[in-house]
Amino acid sequence: MSLSPEDKQKLRDAFQRALERDPAGADRPFTLEGMNASVTHRHLIANTLKGDHFFDSVEVLIKEGKGTIDDYVKQVENIKFPKP
Repeated sequence: MSLSPEDKQKLRDAFQRALERDPAGADRPFTLEGMNASVTHRHLIANTLKGDHFFDSVEVLIKEGKGTIDDYVKQVENIKFPKP
């Protein structure tokens, strides 16, 4: 089983809803441990969704019985960005 294009779009849309819900939190810079550069959650999410690694990881979790696509959509949608 591979995630369908529709399932991948559900996850992308869930990330978009999370970003729209808290744009200030999504754009608040933070430093990744071990890096000397600031990034934002919006930037991190955009880079995560460029390839298939994230989707492949979700697929493995679903195959292992650790949730459904709807569970992961809900988790993504409910991301809470750290407050300053």
